[in-house]
Amino acid sequence: MPRIPMAPQVQQTVAASGPLGQPVARAGHLDDYAGQADQALGQTLGQAADQMARLESDKAITEADKTFSQFQLQQFQKFKDSQNTAQPGAEGFTKDYIQSYDQDAQQVLDSASSRQSRRFLARHLETFRTHMGVQSIDFEGHQQYAQKEDNIQQTIQNSGQVIYQSPEMYKPQLDQVHSSIDALNMPPDFKDKAKRAATKEFTDQYWASKSQTDPQSVKNALGAYVPKALQ
Repeated sequence: MPRIPMAPQVQQTVAASGPLGQPVARAGHLDDYAGQADQALGQTLGQAADQMARLESDKAITEADKTFSQFQLQQFQKFKDSQNTAQPGAEGFTKDYIQSYDQDAQQVLDSASSRQSRRFLARHLETFRTHMGVQSIDFEGHQQYAQKEDNIQQTIQNSGQVIYQSPEMYKPQLDQVHSSIDALNMPPDFKDKAKRAATKEFTDQYWASKSQTDPQSVKNALGAYVPKALQ
């Protein structure tokens, strides 16, 4: 009886799979997946930290700029008020104003909401301090110059009255005032102008006095004068 050949055995291999036919991670690959997850999480956290740092920096900048702009307006008004109340010559104006500025600036720094904001403010305040210092020095210098002009004018007027009362004081007064003007630390054109003003005022007062006490001598003097154009 012939033998019936046996059907070949089908060796089935079932691949390990999970739902939807996706491969199931074997134990040997768990560490790889965990490492990738940690790396992704680290990148996300790093990006979030960078974003927060940028937001904090922007906040510090905008707060510092706002505070500084308010401080500037206050200082300009304070500077103007100080100018209006300054004494003639404004002696010590710069020193007093800068001292007040430093006190106000310190209060602003102490109120800063963060280190970054304080750092930005400190840089702005130092630059503005230099600017206001220059303005103070310029104002004080102009006031001192104006005071010198006023003092000279008052001296000329007073000396002119002395000559009116006593015409023989003409030359001594003129020499004294001219000498004082020459000793000033002022530009040459300023000195020349002041000396011409003194000479004119003293001469006018001399003849005004003479016309009251000795009008005939004035008449004789004027009569003896022949304008150069008619010579």
